[in-house]
Amino acid sequence: MSREETALRPELYYLLSMGLRLPSDELAFQVSTGGFRQHLLAVAGSSGAQDKTSLPAVLREVWQPEMEAEELHELRREYTRLFTAPGQSLFSLYESVARGRSRILFENAQARHAEDCYRRGGLTIEKRQREPADYLPVEMEFASLLTTQLCEEETLLPLTKKQCVDLWQEFYDVHLGGWLEEYWNAVMRETKSGFYRRLAETGAVFAGWEQRQRPVWEWGTGQQKEQSACGSHRESE
Repeated sequence: MSREETALRPELYYLLSMGLRLPSDELAFQVSTGGFRQHLLAVAGSSGAQDKTSLPAVLREVWQPEMEAEELHELRREYTRLFTAPGQSLFSLYESVARGRSRILFENAQARHAEDCYRRGGLTIEKRQREPADYLPVEMEFASLLTTQLCEEETLLPLTKKQCVDLWQEFYDVHLGGWLEEYWNAVMRETKSGFYRRLAETGAVFAGWEQRQRPVWEWGTGQQKEQSACGSHRESE
């Protein structure tokens, strides 16, 4: 895993998190003016130019062509059709439902474990939270937070570096690994929106790449067998 690819991870998790939320005026403005596309191209940068299979190169290929403008009402209509239409949406934004684990929101194993991870990461969970803890945009935002901290010299979370790495791998294995590539590919096949098609293709490419790059650790020792989440080859602190 190159440093450039590693640096993309927090940003991609964050952008995917934003893309899975109800479209706002700001998102519609960024989509219609090309700002979202330009930002993602800037994030991908020019790294890996010689390697056409690298994550940055593939993302540049996805986002390089100009994209048709879509107004707020168009984005919201497609978002509702895909994700939130009562009894008619094609894809659930709740991990437990999307994976066929449970149709009971809030009180299910995935939501309880996600909430426990958030608490261990130092986040405060509001008692009257509007969404279950396994709400995909929240899970991806938490993934962005953790992967950001993994690449800092010192974590800003109430965790040691090893605890942060262990929490990230546990969270990834339980909630994100092994299923999101298929989920995003299905969204890509179904959507009628240029923006959501590119967002889903980005999600599928990234999920597949992340699965292949998954760090492998010797549990309980902190000794690394392959790469750490930051692409180095040193022992954890």
